[in-house]
Amino acid sequence: MVDPTGWAQADQPLPYLAIAQEAVWSDRRLDLGYRSSDAPAARSLTVEPYGLVAKAGIWYLIAAEDGQPRLYRVSRIEAATLLDETFRRPPGLDLQALWLDLRARFDERGGAGLQVRTRVRSEGLARFLRVSASATSEPPVVRDGHGPWTQVELRFRGEGPAVACLLSFGGEVEALEPASLRATMVTAAEAIAARYRATTKTCAEAFSKTGR
Repeated sequence: MVDPTGWAQADQPLPYLAIAQEAVWSDRRLDLGYRSSDAPAARSLTVEPYGLVAKAGIWYLIAAEDGQPRLYRVSRIEAATLLDETFRRPPGLDLQALWLDLRARFDERGGAGLQVRTRVRSEGLARFLRVSASATSEPPVVRDGHGPWTQVELRFRGEGPAVACLLSFGGEVEALEPASLRATMVTAAEAIAARYRATTKTCAEAFSKTGR
């Protein structure tokens, strides 16, 4: 199924799309290693794949986990094994209706999201817009494209995705508003700095003990 409207767009590799397609066509179960957007690592699960949706160029797998239909972004599949076990779709399954329902639940969970005003080094603007697209729910608004910095407003799906995205750019991006996000960014940055100071000291002591 194809849904042409824009939604969390990003260009990402899809190494397991072909396996997901084969599972859909052959009604066979899939073992997946899947990492959610807010999870530090992938989890293992077995699903019954009902269908695939291409939404504005982004692929989603609609599949049942423990009998409950869910959405899985194909680019977040980190491992996939096609099983010999087959399954039966629910009688009268309407893929389009199920997609609309799951999409509405996704949007509802995201709520209003978090509106963020940033400034981005102009030379890295294109990469920032490309990478941040996977964590935002609306197209960004570029306010000022002159000089070394460009102001960009984005609506992230929540504070967690915002912090993860902005921290990945280091000093190339600064969150200007809201103040609550700036405070969270400071806490996160200080925790990272403390971790590196501690591990650097440990590594230096270990190095000195070897006499090298």
